[in-house]
Amino acid sequence: MANLIGGGRHAAPLTNRMPELEAKFAEFERPKNTSGFLPLGHRLLVRPDTVEKRTSGGLYLPAETTGRDEMAQVKGVVVAVGEGCWKDTTSAEWAKPGDRIVFGKYSGLQYDGADAIKYRILNDLDVVGLEVESVA
Repeated sequence: MANLIGGGRHAAPLTNRMPELEAKFAEFERPKNTSGFLPLGHRLLVRPDTVEKRTSGGLYLPAETTGRDEMAQVKGVVVAVGEGCWKDTTSAEWAKPGDRIVFGKYSGLQYDGADAIKYRILNDLDVVGLEVESVA
């Protein structure tokens, strides 16, 4: 019997619905680039993890402190990749849009996107590795 979606005898066969499902869930695989910036060459655009602007006691931190902490952030999500990324290395593509990466501390440039989100523009070799969920 064919794999069916929705169960019951009126369910559509999985093979007939696959393109529809792929189109529906494709938007969840990669974050949309709404920054107004397209990286070129060996650059990639990363949305770093947000920095807490309050202490555990509830005090607000000054902008100078949070700005320094934002540059010290080393984890984020790849939003866009330039066409030349990792072309001069022996291995294949290291990261693609949607991957969580770890990158060098204080590396890259800060960029305020058109969508009011702070991004980092990194060189491809600033990427240290991929962050994966641990399997326990």
